[in-house]
This record gives sequence, C-alpha cells and structure tokens, in this order.
Amino acid sequence: LDAWPTGLVALWFTRRRGLANAALQVTGGLATGVVSEALTRGAEHLGWRATEWAVAAALCTLALPCAVTLRNKPADCGLLPDGDADPALLSAADEIDGIGGIDDADEIRAAEENCETRAVVDAREKHRMRSADETAVAC
Repeated sequence: LDAWPTGLVALWFTRRRGLANAALQVTGGLATGVVSEALTRGAEHLGWRATEWAVAAALCTLALPCAVTLRNKPADCGLLPDGDADPALLSAADEIDGIGGIDDADEIRAAEENCETRAVVDAREKHRMRSADETAVAC
C-alpha cells in the first residue's frame, strides 16, 4: 500500500520531491499511531465488531470523495509537475480575451480551474468556430 502514494508523489513533484515524500511518511506514521489508539479505545468501549463496522463506514465515507477528486497525474488536470500550469492552456484564455470573446474566455477559465481539460479544448474549439463564422459573415 505504500508504493501507490509514493508513486503519486513522484508524478506530482519534481523540484521538492524529497519534502513531499517526507510529509507523506510523517503523516502516515502519525496516522498509524492515532488510528491504532482509536481502534483500541473503540474495541474497549464498543466491542470489536462495532469498531470494525465504524472503521468500514469511515473508509467508505472517505473513499468516495477521494475517488472523485484525486487525479493520478498532473496532466489529468492540465498541469505539469509541481502544480505548474501548462502554458498552452494558460494562453488560451488570454488569446481569446485579446480577440474580444469575453464569454468564451470566462468559460475556458472556469474549465481550467475545474481541471476539465476536455472542456477547455471544447470551449476553445467552439470559440474558433464562432470566430470563423463571424469572419465569413464580415467578408
């Protein structure tokens, strides 16, 4: 189980990978101590079966938001390692602002903030098509 989080740290961090790994290991160690103490007290007061059911409920409650929000690699969110933004995605909204497509630029920024790279590509394509239509009408 330890290889998966360490592998994610390696994908998400390059400049401060050592610090990120250290934070991961320290929080893992602290969590082990806290959880073992909570399990011991729970078993003493509730019994081992009720404690195990409580642990199962807590894990299921935590797993769903994690499954929805966590990404395996920065490219899934249109980012580079260390949280740096992909220059191609950043410049898209700025290009459109310069053309005058305010609604499209806002849509692209909203998609970028939500890590929806497919939505960014779709919004950019929609703006290009709209611009081409306006150019054809002007001619």
